[in-house]
Amino acid sequence: MKTKDYYEKEKGTILSKRACWEIFKLNDLIICFSHIITIVGSVIKLSIDHGIQTNYIISMYDTTGILLGFGCLFTWMSVLHYLAYDHVFSLLFSVMERSACVVIKFLACISILFAGFVLFAWVVLGPYHIKFASVTSTIQSLLAIMHGDEVYVTFTAIDSDKEIISIFNNIFLGIFLALFTLVTLNIFIAIFNTAYEHQNDNTYKKDHRSDLLKFIGRMDTKTFDTPTCVSCVNRSCPPRLRCMWFCDETNTIENPTN
Repeated sequence: MKTKDYYEKEKGTILSKRACWEIFKLNDLIICFSHIITIVGSVIKLSIDHGIQTNYIISMYDTTGILLGFGCLFTWMSVLHYLAYDHVFSLLFSVMERSACVVIKFLACISILFAGFVLFAWVVLGPYHIKFASVTSTIQSLLAIMHGDEVYVTFTAIDSDKEIISIFNNIFLGIFLALFTLVTLNIFIAIFNTAYEHQNDNTYKKDHRSDLLKFIGRMDTKTFDTPTCVSCVNRSCPPRLRCMWFCDETNTIENPTN
């Protein structure tokens, strides 16, 4: 809120949502959430162990294990934050962050297509194929096929003397394998490759900065491109930019002669 108010006061415009998300730190949310569910799960577990045996508390026993399990999981996820101080890990996390939105959109499209294959297999092959007898088993079987499990069995486990059903089964599985193991995988690789190239392209990063990064004259967390931030080299960084802690990394300063 302080950043938004200061930006609106200085620039006379509203700070974009993209810039607000750049201020937001996902690791802080993960830490807070893991602490909350760990405390709640611990309180319920202690209540059960110390004789508070109400029906409601006893019914929450399984929920306690789930809460403590998620708390442990999110705590370990928050440890990844410390690896980001290493250059290689920082690059990896930056690529994942940059490609996250595109991956989510692509997964949404693939999910719709996957649902179509599931319904087709259940309706057409379900009466004749044990693996497609129900919607749940169909989803499980297709996911297993995507990972290369029991492909041959799925091709041959047809309980029907109708030749047309066997033909449909082979065509369906062939198209599914080609689409979801070749095309989809290559598209994922292309998405991450593009994000990696953009992450290493300083010109691209400079042209696609948010209004906040343009305002403070920074390309990312370790590079500067304005005389104001370059003044950090001389230990004269303006207090409002709060970038004094970058002064020791003089090798990341761009164009210091400007």
